[in-house]
Amino acid sequence: MAELRENREAEEKAAAAAVSVPTSIVSFIGYHLACKAEVVGRRRPSQRELNLLRTRLIHAGMFFRRQGIHDLRELTPGVVTAYTEHLHEEVRNVPGHAGRRVNYLSPATQRKYLAALRNMLKRARSKGLIHANFVADIVAVDGC
Repeated sequence: MAELRENREAEEKAAAAAVSVPTSIVSFIGYHLACKAEVVGRRRPSQRELNLLRTRLIHAGMFFRRQGIHDLRELTPGVVTAYTEHLHEEVRNVPGHAGRRVNYLSPATQRKYLAALRNMLKRARSKGLIHANFVADIVAVDGC
């Protein structure tokens, strides 16, 4: 009887966890960051690292929103490729250097933005929200 009750409680917890995982990109960013902040057994990221990660993911979320993508399940390889191209063309806001290549995001910074997105999509895939991590596939092909 106690074993049956434990199984039922475990099933209810699993069902509640599945329902509570958001699918919108903006909501999932918050969910992903909360999961990162609650890391147990590994090195917990500092608040500075979480803030940098939030900035990078919000940047991606804003790009996807401008493309009309609001839900993780709407992401396609084409949209993710467009985001990588956008990062390559992105100009930083540095006063006094308008129009010069020095204002563009460095390849290392571009990789950090893509790594943040790849990590978030890895979590979304592990939660069953998406079936493929397009960032991992594209970065493996491009060598970015």
